[in-house]
Amino acid sequence: MNKITCPVCEIEFIKDLPDDAYYEEHCYDCSYWISKTNLRPEDEARRVIVAGVHYMVGEPGTIKGHGGALFQIAFHDGRRVNTDNLWCNGFIASEFRDLLSDNAVFIEDVTAAGDVKYQADDIPF
Repeated sequence: MNKITCPVCEIEFIKDLPDDAYYEEHCYDCSYWISKTNLRPEDEARRVIVAGVHYMVGEPGTIKGHGGALFQIAFHDGRRVNTDNLWCNGFIASEFRDLLSDNAVFIEDVTAAGDVKYQADDIPF
């Protein structure tokens, strides 16, 4: 097996996963973040980035992320979303932070908002 040097992070690696796990000659980690920079338009509204951590609001009817914990999200574009289905995708690698910058903040005290129910009207499913 040939070692390849990732053009982004410059780590040497061997492609030992299925070909679709890699983007061209990039390592798995960089390929993962490249895929996050190329979301389908309908998925873009589900993207939540807070303090350099990438999340996605889960689709209705699926297993719930964070065990169904309630999150209230204020997007920088003015949208507010309450969800009990938020999936963490990890801390964004430094090489991708310029492409994947924060787009929201969590509103810390959801109990102060009263009886908050699941609502994601601003997210197309």
